[in-house]
Amino acid sequence: MKQLGDTLHEYYRNTRYLIASDGSKEEKIPTDDILYIEVFSHKLLLHTKSGDYFTKGTLSEIEAQLSDLLFARLDKSSIVNITNIDYIRKNEIILINGDTLFPSRNHIKNIKQCFMDHSRSRWS
Repeated sequence: MKQLGDTLHEYYRNTRYLIASDGSKEEKIPTDDILYIEVFSHKLLLHTKSGDYFTKGTLSEIEAQLSDLLFARLDKSSIVNITNIDYIRKNEIILINGDTLFPSRNHIKNIKQCFMDHSRSRWS
């Protein structure tokens, strides 16, 4: 019963929304659906489980907005949602949808640590 309570607590703690556009309409995107966010053509491109969306702002602003959630910097122009990492192989991050990301050497250690901490917390 404690595990169920912990799971629900983690879900609600991590669920927030960002407003984004797919070009034709604006949508509320749950942060736990976001795989990673990157700077693309002076906008932010949100790669989600259901597709890609654009939003305005800077990566630093989004990173600050998501600071208490499980997002980590990949490099100078992108952040990844730790909860949507399937596994890490050497210096490659494999997401649950099969995408492969290549973090900078400056950030890989932190990503690995966050991923391990998250993985341990889910199973303890």
